[in-house]
Amino acid sequence: IPVGAFGCELDINDYPKKARWRATNRETLSQVIEQSGAAITMRGIYVPPGKPVPEGERKLYLSIEADTERAVEQAKNEIKRIITEATLHVMEHEARAGGTGRYTVV
Repeated sequence: IPVGAFGCELDINDYPKKARWRATNRETLSQVIEQSGAAITMRGIYVPPGKPVPEGERKLYLSIEADTERAVEQAKNEIKRIITEATLHVMEHEARAGGTGRYTVV
């Protein structure tokens, strides 16, 4: 996996659990890495809503690095698409089940 001069961080902590899982499972990440050529690493810890972030820690995020800015953007956009799609699916499921709709797409 290349470690390049370009990189970004994508916060995923505040998305629904199923959306986070969908965006970070091994199969999904392997496909994004293969398509984009970027290295993707999950970092930080999950911090539940309303809880403080422990000292010395950060909320859950993905670190995306590559040799080109284009590869970083491609990986970031694909992960955003996957996590947004999964969040919408969770919201639709909750709406059909009469849930409260705790999540919003940002």
